[in-house]
Amino acid sequence: MGNSIRLLILVLVAVWLSGCGGVEDQQGNPLQVGTHYLMTEEGLKPVPHLADKDGRGLIVGQQYVMTPDGLELIPYLTDKEGAKVDVGNEYVMTGQGLKLILSRGIKGVIQDAGGHPLARVEVAVAGSDDKAATRGDGSFSLPFIEGYVRLDFTVPGLPEWCRISPVESSAVTRERFPDGWDLGTVTLPCIQVAVSDGKTAWASANGQYVDNGDGTVTDTETGLMWEAEVNKHAISWDAARGYAEQLACGGYSDWRMPTIDELKALHEGGIACPWSGPAMISGALSLWSSDRVEDSALVFNVCTGKSRNSSGFDEGVNVNPAVLAVRTATQ
Repeated sequence: MGNSIRLLILVLVAVWLSGCGGVEDQQGNPLQVGTHYLMTEEGLKPVPHLADKDGRGLIVGQQYVMTPDGLELIPYLTDKEGAKVDVGNEYVMTGQGLKLILSRGIKGVIQDAGGHPLARVEVAVAGSDDKAATRGDGSFSLPFIEGYVRLDFTVPGLPEWCRISPVESSAVTRERFPDGWDLGTVTLPCIQVAVSDGKTAWASANGQYVDNGDGTVTDTETGLMWEAEVNKHAISWDAARGYAEQLACGGYSDWRMPTIDELKALHEGGIACPWSGPAMISGALSLWSSDRVEDSALVFNVCTGKSRNSSGFDEGVNVNPAVLAVRTATQ
């Protein structure tokens, strides 16, 4: 029996035994399924997968060139100036290589509601690997793609209420956009503001309402702090008051039910109703107030701005309003 056959048998036996446990490589590590091994005099030695000259594993479908230092990845075509050849651009072949004659792409600028450019925003073409990060001036550029194109935007740390809706077009063609598709300026409906300890937070477009990132929203003008989400719907007035007084949220326990005037101010701020803009406070509509008139309490609708009386014991499914707790924050 030849040495190569003996080696094959030893490897097969070692692999079979590894499923039963107890077999290790020459370093004392348990054998791993899918790992290649070479039998040496010291024992089984793991054989690494093929790698390029920089130690990265080879990728199926990629092109490589052999250099004196090892395999080198060929990432893309370049023109005669050494620049990347982008999809959508037009070139002419010269004796020195491809020469760019028309640059065509997808570009735009992203800024917040205060007109400040946003860097490091990821802009991605849905359904493809094409994506780019905005530069310091908020600008971005992508290769030109024809047909239906949808651009998705990812802003690090952006709350859901301030997200940017995708931008899409079903007819991106060279005839329609001979110089490329310029989106112009894409604006977030919020701004980034500085808070304590050098940190930043997202706020409404005018900066009055700040999302604290802990389930609370602060009104910087009135000093009120609100729950960022309605958690109790269709409950009686007594149950609503009990909920607010027992609430622990954002590291505070001095919560209460809001007055009718405080709810009116919330309505005027336009941050609790999706009909009037980004809803920093979600799930709100008809809310209990702490104000009572004889045997009934005032209920306020943060979308319509109208109030009504309710005993808190109205009959029917989901007839009773919800509760949104508030507290007076330290100025």
